[in-house]
Amino acid sequence: MPRCMGETETSVAIHVDAMSDAVLRAALLSHIERNPGASDTLEGIQRYWLMLPASGEIARSLEEVLLELVETRHMRRTALPDGGVLYTVRHPKP
Repeated sequence: MPRCMGETETSVAIHVDAMSDAVLRAALLSHIERNPGASDTLEGIQRYWLMLPASGEIARSLEEVLLELVETRHMRRTALPDGGVLYTVRHPKP
């Protein structure tokens, strides 16, 4: 059976051994639905939203999924003065 990372009230448990873009996308969409004011960096999203271990491979996949969510207007990407990037849930216009 795949390992399952811890789950908190605002995080999503993900089976690390079954990682895929579809799993990441579903977990992110679930999180932003429950937390419409959410905003964080790639590292924060990986560690705190999704409770995933530090892994360059997971970070690369997660960044690709986040960019797709920016393109589909679910999230906004903001460059920070320190060179970092902030991802923020985009609110639908009424």
